[in-house]
Amino acid sequence: MQKIFSNILLLLTIGLFSCRPYQEDMLSDVNIDLRDSLYRAIYDFQDKGLSDSLYSWLGHEEPTYRYAAAMAFASIKDTSSIGQLAALLGDPVDDVRAAAAYAIGQTGALAGEALLIGAFDQLDTMGFYRKSNRAILEAIGKCGSVQSLQQISTVSTYLPTDTLLLEGQARSIYRFALRNITASEGTSRMIELVSGSRYPASARLVAAAYLMRAQDIVLDSAATLPLIQQTITEQDANIRMALVVAIGRIGSTAAMKALQELFAREKDYRVKVNILKALGNFDYALVKGVAFKALMDDKPHVSA
Repeated sequence: MQKIFSNILLLLTIGLFSCRPYQEDMLSDVNIDLRDSLYRAIYDFQDKGLSDSLYSWLGHEEPTYRYAAAMAFASIKDTSSIGQLAALLGDPVDDVRAAAAYAIGQTGALAGEALLIGAFDQLDTMGFYRKSNRAILEAIGKCGSVQSLQQISTVSTYLPTDTLLLEGQARSIYRFALRNITASEGTSRMIELVSGSRYPASARLVAAAYLMRAQDIVLDSAATLPLIQQTITEQDANIRMALVVAIGRIGSTAAMKALQELFAREKDYRVKVNILKALGNFDYALVKGVAFKALMDDKPHVSA
């Protein structure tokens, strides 16, 4: 019996360690080292725009070099590289996938849209590919069509704890807007994100920037209350800076009065400056009282 038990234990031990070498040998980390002559060679190819010299590095066994080559193509923005970069969208290393998605997005070519959509891992419940999923969403915003914008904007299944996915969604909508592609669904989603303190600040900041800068979007009276309420309670001055400009774009009497009240209570001079800019959207006779108060402000950025 003792001999049988020893044999079983030996088999289990052999089985356990027989599975380990693959895990140990599998290269999965990206480690940038400027002292590495091979990395410097890739960077040199990037600097000189030598696409042909970079292609072989996309298939290198070392993920650091695959990553570096993909990032090199992001700099070069060579549309002819999209097909080979697409192969890295299925790379086992998340950072490499993310770099490939970023590079494809940087080309701005519509040809990358379907490849990026197909590479998005909807079944990644464990979050192994969180970075690349975020990068894919943002990249679609750089090269995709309005149909993709509408689809991305209406995704409502991301939880407040899905930080990278929410960042990706917000960045995607914003990237579309920078290309003058907007949709009411995108604007509604950005208002929802920025107005919900439960969402990560990184995504809310992007949403606020969108509401401040995006052209050809409609901010109507329905947006007034949530934006005002969020500005009043918002702790992040960077978000408040964007929100007050967005409120000014609404153009209603309620928005004007809200900005006047916000100026009186605001402590951060940067936000005050943006409130004054936002009040420029209204009749001077109605807002000149705030302008005169601003002349007495102890911060020259405001008084000037």
